[in-house]
Parts: sequence; structure tokens; C-alpha cells
Amino acid sequence: MSMEQREFRIGYNLLWRLTFFLFAICMLLASILLLVQSLLGTSEGLLVPSSMLVAAILMSFYLIPFISTRQQMLVVTTGGLQLVGDHSRIVLPWESVAGVRFKRVMLVMPYLIIALSSKEQFAQFIDENPRSFLSKWTAHVGVLRWYPWLLRRLFSVPKEMTTVAKLEWLERRYGGAIVIDVAAVNGRGPELERAIKANLKKVAQFTEVARLRSRQNP
Repeated sequence: MSMEQREFRIGYNLLWRLTFFLFAICMLLASILLLVQSLLGTSEGLLVPSSMLVAAILMSFYLIPFISTRQQMLVVTTGGLQLVGDHSRIVLPWESVAGVRFKRVMLVMPYLIIALSSKEQFAQFIDENPRSFLSKWTAHVGVLRWYPWLLRRLFSVPKEMTTVAKLEWLERRYGGAIVIDVAAVNGRGPELERAIKANLKKVAQFTEVARLRSRQNP
């Protein structure tokens, strides 16, 4: 392996998979119980809209399969950011990577956000590798279509749930098309961020040098 190439494995480990599974099961059982009580008119205390309970049930069914989602390779190379899926792999050129940073969503959990200037190539990778971690993460946006109208309006849920539309929603909501929560970077998030920034800096310096040379030699 070249010294300029660094591999990172992203996705949930066994402990996080078990946590997601238990959380989803508990949320599913509680939501079904509250929904039945609401329909029968026997609920007491806090009243939760039925549409919200249905959305929670659907979210539970989405979280449970995460226990079977395998980790995938993300490789930082001199030519770009390489994504490795079950059926194909792509290299996103550094020119198409607009930036990378950690961001806390709702002041709770930090996410590693990678912004892209062009999303078509990444969208094709997601469609070709539906079982990859990044594909599963992007697919969760589709659950929002079952949210109550007010929440859909508040979160600006796309009318057409195409892959590009989901990536655009992620960019509006998080600031980037590739979103990796802190649990999925396996403690190497800062290292991955530094590696990406280093390559982006090299590309920026090369571009600046080329621009100055073109001005000096018209």
C-alpha cells in the first residue's frame, strides 16, 4: 500500500448494533402499545398523535436491520476519496469534495460531515450498493415521508424521494451529503478529518500555483 493511501472502516461495531436493536425493539413495543390504547380510547396521561406513533413504529423497523449492516471501507488516496461497496467502488476526486468538518446536531452527537460540490457520482454509488453503510444512512431520509404534515413542512421533506433529493436534504439539514455519526467512525474520526483536509489543502495549493503560472504566462 502506498504511504499516501490510508484506509478507514466506517459503520457500527457489534456493541452499537446491539444497542440499536434493543432501542428499536423497546420503541416499537412502546409505540404499538400507545397506538392501541389511543385507538381504543383508553390512553391516560401524555397524549401522543397517532401519526407520530406510526412514524415511530416505522423508524423502529428501519433501525432493526442496522444490526445486519456491515462496515465498509473508505480510503483516502492522492487521487480522491475512495468508497468501497459490495458491488462497486468509486473515487470522488478531491475537486468534488467541498469540505469536511465535525458538527454537533442539536448540540447532542457530533457528526463527520463531508460536503460535495457534485452529488451524481455518489448517488450512483448508493444506488449500486444499497446494503452499504452510507446507503443505509442515506435511505433513512425516506422515513420522513411518513411524518405528520407539520413535521414534514418543518423539515422540508423532499416531495420526490430520489437518491439525489435525499442527498440534497442531507446537505440542507447537516451541511454535507456524506454524514457519518461519531459511533460509526470507530474512534478514528479526527484522523479521517485531518487526512481529508490535508489532501484538500494540497489540491488548493496546486490550483493556486497553476493559476499564478497561467497569469504569468498568458
